[in-house]
Amino acid sequence: MDSKTLQCFVEVVRTGGVRAAARIMNVTQPALTARLKRLEDEAGFALFRRQGRGLVLTEQGRLFLPRAVAAVDAAREAQQSADRIKEGDEGTLRVGYTAITALTVLSNIVRRFREDNPRVKLHLVQRTSHALEEALAQSELDVALLHPPVFEEGLTYRTFATHSYLCAMPHLHPLASEDTVSLGSLTDEDIVMVRRDIGPVIHGKLFESFLSAGFKPNIAFETDNSISLLTLVSAGLGIGFVVEPLSQWRIPSVLYKPVSEGLPSLSFCVCHRLRDVNPLVGRFRVSIQSEVTD
Repeated sequence: MDSKTLQCFVEVVRTGGVRAAARIMNVTQPALTARLKRLEDEAGFALFRRQGRGLVLTEQGRLFLPRAVAAVDAAREAQQSADRIKEGDEGTLRVGYTAITALTVLSNIVRRFREDNPRVKLHLVQRTSHALEEALAQSELDVALLHPPVFEEGLTYRTFATHSYLCAMPHLHPLASEDTVSLGSLTDEDIVMVRRDIGPVIHGKLFESFLSAGFKPNIAFETDNSISLLTLVSAGLGIGFVVEPLSQWRIPSVLYKPVSEGLPSLSFCVCHRLRDVNPLVGRFRVSIQSEVTD
């Protein structure tokens, strides 16, 4: 029982005749009559009986009508849903992000995307940049917010933000009264850093900055994320470095100071497969661009 034939039956009941129903269904009267006959053969009973010049439902037809209406409505909803999925108005988008993205830009981007695409479900996954690249390459994710460079083949990315690093220090530190901090003044300081395996590229760049300033840093503690780093700084266990947006996190007893020279910056990018045709990925990129330019 195909949905168009069921709809022909419903329209005959609604309009009261074959002629009007055929006009609405954009078929000839003989074609519509043939569909009704085929439907009766499939159902195993007559749907109509003649009364004067018109048609009236048989008892079996009356009982069958609500099921036919429900099937027609379901088919219409399914087609509408398919159209929305095709256009990117509906579906599920698997989004990966890094820990530092979660602490800085993720909430605004997700909020904007949900406002613009209320029918789309988001599946969010947090991993390191390298792990996100692998997940994208293996089609486990659709799009990811991570930090370039990108090494996996078959991926493309666009940078949408770049932030400088700040020095985070205890508020009673001798350098707390300075407007800016020189890396050279930190020669004898205990340094707190996020572990190398979490962000190997930025870890290496920070380490090179210390070497360029003339000293090898004394890394006293390593943490899993920037919030843990700031907690250790707050406890007076050393000096750390975080990207500028994290200065909005008011951790007790921590001051943020710009560095006069030498520190790298951290870029944020949206990354996806090069030949991905998922329209939701394009919509996600639009939401990022809208959030950045507003």
